[in-house]
Order: sequence, then C-alpha cells, then structure tokens
Amino acid sequence: MGWEELASKADQFAAWVRFDLDEPRAARRLYAAIGKLRGPSRSSLFGKVLEEALSLGGADRGNIQLVDPATGSLVIVAEHGFGPEFLEYFEVVDDDRSACGRAARRHAQTVIADVTTDPGFAPHRAIAAASGFRAVQSTPLTDRAGRLIGMVSTHYRRPHRPLARDRQVMKRYGELAGRVVADRLTASHAAQAGGRPGTAEEAFRSAARAHDLSAEAHERSVRTGVGNVAEHRRQAEFHRAAAEADRQRAKRSKAAPRAAHLPVDDLAGR
Repeated sequence: MGWEELASKADQFAAWVRFDLDEPRAARRLYAAIGKLRGPSRSSLFGKVLEEALSLGGADRGNIQLVDPATGSLVIVAEHGFGPEFLEYFEVVDDDRSACGRAARRHAQTVIADVTTDPGFAPHRAIAAASGFRAVQSTPLTDRAGRLIGMVSTHYRRPHRPLARDRQVMKRYGELAGRVVADRLTASHAAQAGGRPGTAEEAFRSAARAHDLSAEAHERSVRTGVGNVAEHRRQAEFHRAAAEADRQRAKRSKAAPRAAHLPVDDLAGR
C-alpha cells in the first residue's frame, strides 16, 4: 500500500537529523559543500561536485561518473589528478571488480582500503600502480527517488580506510549532490524539449522545508536542554537562514525559470 517506501524515507530523514545533531561540524561542512553546487557557472557542475567531494574526503584525486541509460555502464564526466592512461582504462566501467563497479552493483558505498591486497581488484592493480593510488572509495550519486544516476570516487596514495563519520558524510553527499545533478539534467532535458521545467523552484522549496525541519529539531533540543545547547542554537539559526535563502532562490527561479537551465552537453563540459 506504499507504506514501506514512506517508512524508508522517514527512517532516512531521521538518520540525517541524528547525524546533524551528533556531528554538527561535519554537517556544517557538508551543507556548505552542497550550497556551492546550487549555482555553478557554465560547464562546471560536475567539476564542482568533484571538487567538493575531494575536499570532504581529504583526497587529491578522484572522478565523477554517470550511468549511461542505454548500457548501464559508468562513464567518466569529470576527473582530477589522473593521466590519460587511467582515463582511457576506466573511460567506461561495466564490471564489478573495481570499487565503482561494486558500488554500482550493490547500490551501496564501497571502500577498498588497499588495492594491492584486495582479491577482487586484482585485474586493475597494474593501472592503480601506474596511476599512483593504493586506496579508493566510491559512493553512489542518487536522485530523489533513490535511483542510481552516477558515482563519485576519491582515491588515495596510501592504504586508507575512512572513519565511519567520514563515510557517512560522503554517503549523504552522494544523496544530496545526486539530487542536484539529477534535477539539473532533468531540467536540461525539459528545456531542450521545449517543456516548462520548474524543477529548480521545486528543489529550492524542498530544500527550504528540509532546513526548517532540521531547525525545529535543534530548537526542540534547546527548549529541552538536551546536548550542547549553544551548538543546537547555532545550528537552528544556520538552518533557519538556509531555509529563507532557499525560499528566496525559489522565488527568483520561478520568476526566470529558464535562466539556470543548461544543455546536457554543457553540463558535462564537452
């Protein structure tokens, strides 16, 4: 009767609120990163998604892939820190030996702490050595319905296993950044087809509602004296301000709905 999906969404939202309360500094970094994705310049969306992922993940190289709807393969649309050999080798990924391939098959974040000892990664060890990385984490990019649209991967020069908190930050980043990417692609398709997109306004209003709910959770903690009251007060003020900013962006988006829509090829920087 549809209750299972609603319950799953409620559980996910509750987990996000708990994360905001338990890891306020990490949450602030995460939302600041997402905020920078709202209005990137022409041809820079995927690059910006990757830039913020590298910052959150503490990595100096990585890539963004999108799912090819025709084949289901992962195709690189942005990268940083790699040479042509790596890009040619992983230009299209359709196996489940690599970290991104496993993450796509499982629809779940995947970490390979050391590619030289991971049995499944054996076919790719030579290119990893040539490209200078020993560890990799891959996190799915998902749309609002939870569908896989791509992958964000960060790579490390030495064996590395991110802390549970850092994995959670990247997992949520994949969900929120994936929504931004999916909304922009959907809007671009609609613009190319001559339709009326309207997705930017909806996305901003949805973000405002989420910030309002987070602010209410922090305000309840302030009223009841639970946890660090000063931190909860700062978080409440932050989310209230973010909600109002999103509502203003929604109004501007409604007034000029086509201004922010770019063709798909421009988004990929091709």
